[in-house]
Amino acid sequence: MAETTGTRKLNIGLIGLGRLGRVYARDLATRIPCARLAAVADLSQPAMDAVVREFDVPLSSVDPERIINDRSVDAVVIVTPTDTHGTVTKAAAAAGKAIFCEKPLAISLDDALEMKRVVEASGVFFQLGFMRRFDRGYVAAKARLGHRTCGSFPTRPRSTTRAASSCTPSPSPRARRMRPRSQRHGVSIQ
Repeated sequence: MAETTGTRKLNIGLIGLGRLGRVYARDLATRIPCARLAAVADLSQPAMDAVVREFDVPLSSVDPERIINDRSVDAVVIVTPTDTHGTVTKAAAAAGKAIFCEKPLAISLDDALEMKRVVEASGVFFQLGFMRRFDRGYVAAKARLGHRTCGSFPTRPRSTTRAASSCTPSPSPRARRMRPRSQRHGVSIQ
């Protein structure tokens, strides 16, 4: 671990620099006092070059294994496409690195169970990135829903990444009321 002004910092290797990966790069480099963005890996050289320049990252590679196996890296954050989570997670577990993997965990249940088996056998720390349930806004909304104090809410989820025109139109309020209660779908809060 890196030492700075008497405080130990965890050296993080970030694997994946897409849209969400860039957010993690910024947060790890500037907003988490006990972390140091020590390495980045991505297939896009221009994406890596931009992050290395912006956040003064000492190590970068198009090969995630180089980051995973670097002795200066204490833990890895995996923000790659979902179909690569298993391969990267298993490599990090084999290298004895603590792992934070963004959701979803895997494409299939079999892949997820294999990842679980490998992580448990290695004994490394593993955290899946499902942090919204701990977000203060979500916790408050869940509490208000439980007390029925927040009024009405949409009866179907809406995409935040697609244009409204690509969504199926919602049935009319009358049509929704005509459905049996078991077929009425709302917001699911865990």
